[in-house]
Amino acid sequence: MRDKRNFDSDTPTTEGYIVESYLRPQWGETPLNEIAQGAVQDWVDDLKDGKLRRSKTVSAPPSPGYIHRIYSVFNVSIKAAVKAEVLDASPCVGIELPKRPKRPKPYMTTKDAELLGSTLRSDYKDAVDFGLETGLRPNELTGMHASQADEEARGFWVTDVYVRRKKVIRGYPKDKDARFIPATDKAWEIYERRTAGRDLTTGCGIPHSDGAKCRSALVFLTVRNRPMNQDTLGYQLRTKAQKLGTATKSPYSVRRGFATRGAEGGMNAFELADVMGHSDIKITQEYVQRTRRTGDRMRAALAQPAGESTPRRARLKVIKGRGTGRGIARSSHRFPSAPKKSEEDAS
Repeated sequence: MRDKRNFDSDTPTTEGYIVESYLRPQWGETPLNEIAQGAVQDWVDDLKDGKLRRSKTVSAPPSPGYIHRIYSVFNVSIKAAVKAEVLDASPCVGIELPKRPKRPKPYMTTKDAELLGSTLRSDYKDAVDFGLETGLRPNELTGMHASQADEEARGFWVTDVYVRRKKVIRGYPKDKDARFIPATDKAWEIYERRTAGRDLTTGCGIPHSDGAKCRSALVFLTVRNRPMNQDTLGYQLRTKAQKLGTATKSPYSVRRGFATRGAEGGMNAFELADVMGHSDIKITQEYVQRTRRTGDRMRAALAQPAGESTPRRARLKVIKGRGTGRGIARSSHRFPSAPKKSEEDAS
């Protein structure tokens, strides 16, 4: 049973693949009221061990992270069945999922951006630099309209998203709530450069999912005045990195780069979550990557000068396990209220 969620996104395509490859082969012939908790746990364990019944298109056991994604699609459908009173209770209570290993994720540094920028076209270079200054999701960046810029507050409202596979503009971000991002000088300079000399009231030329008529231009266009999308941006980043012989970067590595820079500069998890549009700071923490500077901040907090190494004992032969600890102070940061839109500006 499918839940009644919004489908103005690329998510249904991904979830459709999961349903056909993992859910339907296992549960397609089983009535919902006959799915027991033990059977669900066995299915999850079989996914982990690579013993699942699966379609011919699936060739290898899924990773722990992908098992969480598969299970999430199944669990959402079960919850929808319970809400619709098709089921009295959920068989998903108490299910143990495989632990997702924590590992460093690639992120874009300012040096990476400078190096790639030497080979990127100016339109893609500006998109990368802007993402590194704002932390926008790739589809938020490519869907940004000129009307989202707030000159008085010196920043940008995140409202519109470009759904690339459906080629439509959705009028709200992932968390379905507009947010404000204060602009750095560099971000505002890029915005002014990308919009200079253009008629910003002609509309974007892309259908809006709510059917409203658009009266604002997109900020980021290619040199051929076509809408930019995250697939072409990702292709440019991959090919240029290969040409330079450097580690491959993706559009989301730019977003992780913003989070890491923000944390290094002193923003706490609550401030970053506000700017990045996360409802849970645990998600924000996954974007922040460990760097030498974050270590220096910890050492400074413990009154050890940056760059000074910890004294080592002579002839130390046994090294015991290490642990880490993290603390977060609640932010008092506040953003200005969102401007009210007229019906004419609703797009």
